[in-house]
Amino acid sequence: YKLPRVMLVNPPQKIYKHAWNSGLYFPVGLLYVAAVIKDKCTLKILDCMIDDFEIKKFDNYELQGTPDEKIYKYIMDFNPDIVGISVPFTSQSENAINVCNIVKDINPNITVVLGGPDPSIRYDHLLNNTKADYCVVGEGEETFPEIIYNYSQNLAIEGVEGVAYKKDDKVIKIDRAFIKDLDKLPFPAYDLINVKEYLKSEFIYAGRMYEPLKMTIISSRGCPYNCVFCSIKLSMGKPFRYHSADYTINHMQHLIGTFGIQTFHFEDDNLSLHKPRFHEILDSIIGNKMNIRWSVPNGLRADTFSYEMLDKMKASGCTNVRVGIESANQEVLDNIIKKDTNVEYIIDMLKYCHRINLHSSAFWIIGFPGETIDNMKETIDV
Repeated sequence: YKLPRVMLVNPPQKIYKHAWNSGLYFPVGLLYVAAVIKDKCTLKILDCMIDDFEIKKFDNYELQGTPDEKIYKYIMDFNPDIVGISVPFTSQSENAINVCNIVKDINPNITVVLGGPDPSIRYDHLLNNTKADYCVVGEGEETFPEIIYNYSQNLAIEGVEGVAYKKDDKVIKIDRAFIKDLDKLPFPAYDLINVKEYLKSEFIYAGRMYEPLKMTIISSRGCPYNCVFCSIKLSMGKPFRYHSADYTINHMQHLIGTFGIQTFHFEDDNLSLHKPRFHEILDSIIGNKMNIRWSVPNGLRADTFSYEMLDKMKASGCTNVRVGIESANQEVLDNIIKKDTNVEYIIDMLKYCHRINLHSSAFWIIGFPGETIDNMKETIDV
């Protein structure tokens, strides 16, 4: 049978006037999906943050990315059967919806699939308010190949696990179990984007670190905790799943060998949660004399730390320990945020970071429903 033509789109980004960073980051989720479908279809990635990149300035924001008329031309020229659009942030969803509208203007019969963290949670809203045909809910590496297979065989996509769709004005979602063995996934398909353009771009964001030759890497998924402000458990699930230390080190060695990467930004939500694995990664980085720099833009849980771990982190090239503390008031942590961490222990660990000259920073949140002004002052005064 004829392989379907599939285009994956990393949409433009809107950057508001007072935002401190630009929006360019490696589309790792898209590249994981690309890696598992590239032999099952004729595939093209439209990377709007690199291809014909332009900046349009408006009163209180600027739009960064491929302009609409060029997006239109790329889609027309490729003539896809299926277009998958990544929506990593709710705040950026209108740009993905705009790409969806362009696709449907070209040909209403092109199947449009939205995927990523935002559609995983807001699939109901997106299917009711856009022209998208389907949303992938959760991970896409098993769901998207099935969408392509069913399309190619004229089978209903509606039956695929992990897909949400609309039928008779009602949104229906079929759940899919989360991937248990992440090591069975191939490395992201870096060969399908222009990595060199990313590496030399002045707009690239990666944890506020502006060294050359840096790249995002994700080595684990999911979070077993119940912090009230966080949605990661809805999009990536509560079971904590991880690539083995061997897979993670091999992945890093691949990026060093192929692209000369010197700095890694672990976008994991819980990089240090499984302590034996994390120690193994640190030992390998040190033992192999990888001579890298690395940081954790999303933060770590300080209750996973120990003096020994922090010493190893420094020795392995960690440049910034970022900790999600949220509040300095224990009752707020326990009863409002439901964080399950201990303020005294966190402060002790951060003092140790200072002692060994390991740079540290923190995430704080104030203004939780039920939090008092005194509670907030306590956090500010720490």
